[in-house]
Amino acid sequence: MFQQAFNVYDLDGTYWTLYVEILFYLFMLGIYCIKKLHKIVLIGSICLLLLPFYSILYAHPSISHKVPLVNHFPLFFAGILFYHIYNGVQNYLYYMLILFCFIMQCTLYDDVRSSNVISFYQYIAMLVLYFTVFLLFVNGRLNFIANKVTLFLGKVSYALYAVHEFLSLMILMPFFEPKFGFWPAALLSFLISLGVAYLITQHVEARAVKFIKAKSRKRQQIQGVPLINIVLQKPTSTSDFQNKKHS
Repeated sequence: MFQQAFNVYDLDGTYWTLYVEILFYLFMLGIYCIKKLHKIVLIGSICLLLLPFYSILYAHPSISHKVPLVNHFPLFFAGILFYHIYNGVQNYLYYMLILFCFIMQCTLYDDVRSSNVISFYQYIAMLVLYFTVFLLFVNGRLNFIANKVTLFLGKVSYALYAVHEFLSLMILMPFFEPKFGFWPAALLSFLISLGVAYLITQHVEARAVKFIKAKSRKRQQIQGVPLINIVLQKPTSTSDFQNKKHS
């Protein structure tokens, strides 16, 4: 995951996102270590307010390459805010912060990888789509999309993300396209990638999750509550984070 920091190419083109994710996890780990998780909205807001200075005054290519989380932080912070809203925290300040996240991400267009493949207006259109979908979801307006097909795609989505680019572009498309043309080849590549993702999900991911859960049950309990329950517990309000801190 850290190869980008050492100028080593990713094995698969889509894996660049993993480095951004691990930087975010390290950021959250730091907040956890200083016992300030209950202040995550405040800390995120401060970071968000500092971004204009970076974007306008000191957006340096080396920073974008070594610490790409900076270029995507508004998206991660918006995700935290959406999570709070989804779990019952109805605060208009959160919606204002989400709007600010959207605006800040627009200003970072020149520093993200998408600028190499889509225009600024296309980038804004995609951001509008993303934020709209999440706003509808956290307010319970997307229940109609839950069906067997979408649930299946959600189940295999990570494995599909992990295998689709190399498998499709390097193996399947070069094999099928000369024989059938682009669109039939693309459809066949997608279906085969989907099948491979399903096999990985069922026989690797599902078994790994089962193994980890079995191990977690054997761990020492913290204050009579299994560790896995603490990790998976969903806060319903900001006060829950404060209660966790003091418990």
